[in-house]
Amino acid sequence: MVHTIVAFLWRKPDISPEEFRNYYENTHMKLLLSVGGDAFPLTHTRHYVPRKSVDADSSDLTNANFKPTVYGGTTEFFDFDCYTEMTFKDFDHFMAFNVKILEADASSDVWKKDQAKFVDTSEKARQIVLLDSPITTNGSA
Repeated sequence: MVHTIVAFLWRKPDISPEEFRNYYENTHMKLLLSVGGDAFPLTHTRHYVPRKSVDADSSDLTNANFKPTVYGGTTEFFDFDCYTEMTFKDFDHFMAFNVKILEADASSDVWKKDQAKFVDTSEKARQIVLLDSPITTNGSA
């Protein structure tokens, strides 16, 4: 059975949304592919929350100055910067990937050092959960 993990990630408060996205895509993903190797997820999908600066002249890089477009609810609920979804063949595949990450960190703290550059690593800012298999409804064309 497919094993799907989602993570809600917050950027460090001293980097812009653009810097966060650029680092994730151009540095972090290369490291993740390298470390994960043959245990890399079947898919690793990232959805960034697009944000607009309330005051372009401000030096404030936090989400107090960078607001999302919200169609329902409040901007405070959408405080995370990226929704990441990873799918694995099964639980064993997921665990093999985790072992690779842990081994890389044990040898050189490479994972922790990398995340410290762009992700808020506080407990509040890293929400990760297992999802059940998806149920999809398609509209008629």
